[in-house]
Order: sequence, then C-alpha cells, then structure tokens
Amino acid sequence: MKFFPALSYPFQDPDMPRKLGLALLVAALPIAGVFIMKGWEYHISKAVRHNERRPLPGWRDIGEYLKRGFLIRFVGFLYNIPNYITLGISLYLWVRLFVQWWQSGARTFANLWAIFTDTMGPRLLVLAAALTFALLTNIFFWSGYIRYIETGKFAAFFQFIENLSTMFRTFLDDLVAALFIGIFSFITGLISTIATLLLTTITGGVAAVLAPIIFPSIALLLLTTFSGHIFGQLTRRAFGSPTAEPQRDLRRDVTLP
Repeated sequence: MKFFPALSYPFQDPDMPRKLGLALLVAALPIAGVFIMKGWEYHISKAVRHNERRPLPGWRDIGEYLKRGFLIRFVGFLYNIPNYITLGISLYLWVRLFVQWWQSGARTFANLWAIFTDTMGPRLLVLAAALTFALLTNIFFWSGYIRYIETGKFAAFFQFIENLSTMFRTFLDDLVAALFIGIFSFITGLISTIATLLLTTITGGVAAVLAPIIFPSIALLLLTTFSGHIFGQLTRRAFGSPTAEPQRDLRRDVTLP
C-alpha cells in the first residue's frame, strides 16, 4: 500500500483542472453530492485496479455515479447498523454516569470522580468492544467493496463466505488502508474546519457565506480521490495483476479499439 501516489496521481492527468473543477462543483451539492462523489470514487478505484494511465474519470456519466454511489452508501449503512447499536449502548453507559451523579444529591467533582472510577471498568470495556467491532465490521464491508470493484456485481457485498476469505487474506493491508484513510481524513477535516472558522470569524460578506460550502467540498474532493486510489491499490493487492482490458482515453471517456 502506497500513500504518496494516492496524493499525486490526479496532477498527472492533463485534463486535471476540468475534472477536479467539476468534481468540486459536484461535491458542493447538498446530499446528492455525497452519493455522486462515492460513485466517482468507485470508478477511480476501478481505473487504479486496472493500471489505467489516467485514473481520474470524466463527468459524462454523472447519473451512473449517483446510482452507484447511493447503492454503496446504502450497503455501508446496512453493515453499520450493529455498530450504531453497540456505540449507542456505550454512549448510554457514559450518559448514565452523569445521571447517576446528578441524582446522588452530592453534586461535587469529588463525588463525580468517585462514581467515575467505581464504574470505569465496564464502560471502558464496552467502548473498546464497540470500537473493535466497528473496525472489524468496516473491514468486512471493505472486503465486499473491493470484490464489488473487481466484479462490478452488487451481490458481492452479500457473499459473506467469499468476503470473509478476502478479509483474512487482506487483513494487514486493510489495517494499513484504514490508517492511511484515517490520517488523511483527519488532516483534511482539521484544515477544512480551521479555514472555515477563520474566514467566517475574521472576514464577512460573501467569503463568510461561501467558506462553509467551499472548504468542506474541497475536503470531500481530496478524500474521494485519495480513498479511490487506496481502494484501487487494495483491490489490486487482493486479486493480483489485472486482466487485459481495452485501453481507455479518459480525456474523452471513450474506449479505444
């Protein structure tokens, strides 16, 4: 798994300004933009998996990106339902700590600390279990996702035996991918938040209005291109050298004979 090629590859496309400019406009769309960008990410991953020279897809098939992105996001939601439940239980236990302190009558910091230390073990155990379960569930989802990138078949998400086998085979690569995406997501999110706060508090007028739209859209665009390349690498490592496919000219979005 390589970090820096996932950062630099968009700038190797001679049509990069147009493709990324249109991607930024799409990323700024409310609600629909998130689904479209996920579909675009899928096509980036597929291009990287097949070693295409210019993995940035064009924007002629925006409807297809929307449909595919919605399906991927929907399956991700289904996979994460157990995580929402376990994290909800963990959150309930932490909220219950403050409720117990409030109802104790002795609303002092010393009493809060005493309640906290007395009940810390179960809460930390449940939280650790919830986070571990969330990591494993998402890696399992990624196994279905890279098989979906490889086959293009929606049923790949729900072929649990095959996905389990893929997960065991790519587990270390999955952890590296999760680390890379987590680090990059944190950095882009942090920069986006700081830039938005600075512009909205220091400046006024149009800049203050546009900042909460522009900077999160840039962060989504960067994360999409980065994750697309990472998932393409992950698919290639999971399934080996790609089969021969017709060479594509991604500047015109057509298949060459």
